[in-house]
Amino acid sequence: MSIPASETPSIVEHPQSPAQASLAERAYTEIEERIVTLRIPPGQPVSDVGLARDLGISRTPVREALLRLAEDSLVEIHPRRGIFVTQIDLLDHLDLLETRRALDAVLASMAARRATDGQRARLAECSRAMRQAAAEGRTDAFMRLDREFDLIVYEASRNRSAVRAAGPLHTHCRRFWYFHQGELDLDQSARHHAAIMDAIVAAAPEAAVAASHALIDYLQRLSRSVMDG
Repeated sequence: MSIPASETPSIVEHPQSPAQASLAERAYTEIEERIVTLRIPPGQPVSDVGLARDLGISRTPVREALLRLAEDSLVEIHPRRGIFVTQIDLLDHLDLLETRRALDAVLASMAARRATDGQRARLAECSRAMRQAAAEGRTDAFMRLDREFDLIVYEASRNRSAVRAAGPLHTHCRRFWYFHQGELDLDQSARHHAAIMDAIVAAAPEAAVAASHALIDYLQRLSRSVMDG
């Protein structure tokens, strides 16, 4: 979807009603998923008009969603030029993984300490399903489960500051691996994710942190192999 300069939206924040906020959240979730899964590829222009039409909602909540996506560095808003999905940069991705190391360790440790029985049961099922998806080579299912894993850990950690900081990083990582999914070893990735979940289920914070660090080590090695390739 291209945007003539005359149609470039002037995106300004205004107070929202509860209904508008709900629609903006829906718009954000749906547009984010399209970007992460590459249905809207890197570098592509987007318009609030086209997205509102596709989503069946008004332009105002779409504009609010695009503001949030710009804050998350998933889109760039250029006055008089338009709105564009950001490119995927390997060096930025490596920097991101360095930051994730600290945040993921906090989330894993807190989740291991604070998770409820219900949350531990959901993680145990997510661990099983992720390993099965990897064994069957179902990349889309694996990615959906990776997102579910993050959401359960966010909830279980009860650390809103860490969640706010880590959430966009996980989103960018997921988009990176959709883009480079041919390089991803699903079995090995599933084992690393499952080790974190299993440690949280066992209420073992030190083991959860060690497994979290091991996952980042693996992702850094894999990312560098993408760079070298």
